[in-house]
Amino acid sequence: MQVVKVLNNSLVLAVNENGEEVILMGKGIGYKKSIGEKIVSSQIEKIFELKDKKLKRDMIRL
Repeated sequence: MQVVKVLNNSLVLAVNENGEEVILMGKGIGYKKSIGEKIVSSQIEKIFELKDKKLKRDMIRL
């Protein structure tokens, strides 16, 4: 998975293998990450897939 946007040290917006945007949660997962960087699966604690575009936009805004 590739980073699209770092939301904070524990949350990143990423693109999965299917090209869908997902929110990844994990301790320090966003620390010193840049856009386009790959995420190691061992860092991921939870994956949130938002199907509704409005809900996705609202979650990112938080």
